[in-house]
Amino acid sequence: MVNHDSIYKVSIIVPAYNVEQYIGKCLDSLIGQTYKNIEIILVDDGSSDSTGDICDTYQQQYGNLIKVEHCRHHGVSQGRLTGIRRASGEDVVFVDADDWVEPDFLELLLSQMESAQADIVITGCIKEEKNKAQMIVNKFANGVYEREYLEKKLFPKMLHYQGFFEFGVLPYMWNKMYKKDKLIECYKSIDTDIYDGEDVAVVFPYLLQSYKVVIINEEKYHYRIHSASMTAYKKQDYYKNVAKL
Repeated sequence: MVNHDSIYKVSIIVPAYNVEQYIGKCLDSLIGQTYKNIEIILVDDGSSDSTGDICDTYQQQYGNLIKVEHCRHHGVSQGRLTGIRRASGEDVVFVDADDWVEPDFLELLLSQMESAQADIVITGCIKEEKNKAQMIVNKFANGVYEREYLEKKLFPKMLHYQGFFEFGVLPYMWNKMYKKDKLIECYKSIDTDIYDGEDVAVVFPYLLQSYKVVIINEEKYHYRIHSASMTAYKKQDYYKNVAKL
């Protein structure tokens, strides 16, 4: 059910772990959004650097705009779930703390969500690595996709479009807008111990319970790749994680 008592329309959840070098740019991009009816929920996942202190500093400066949760280190999946439980908005967006977004990122997502009365809005993104920027879009064209099309065309190709490791729908958590209530239902069946590929474990089950999906391949989200990124290395129990996924 929609929380009609909420003073916020959109909750932005930012899980953060040892990102002292990057989180300032991320938060500045969120504070500078053209759409203002938002709350920013920072989940400090047991950082051992100054990330937690930076979160507190922003909270002190911006007051009710920013909420901070300090947790023991459990990984990004649990961090996102903590943020969802704290969120008061009916629409939810995730942003990784080492990334940043364009000023009209939320305005674009919300306008599409509301005009189509959609369950989810999906965009493209820009992959930022050192001095290279690569535009990444979904294989499906811009449009509003309803249940009959989803079942016949999109679902069969969302994981495997044509070739190996070619997603029909980008699997990332952060280039999308979700309904909070649907996310909570989705997380009931997700193993939050998954630390690599956890986006896939949420995005595709969420899509399967959606009845109206909007795809708009504008690139408003900047996805930073760096040496400390989860995508940049594999932990010792990588194959155990894959089995869970």
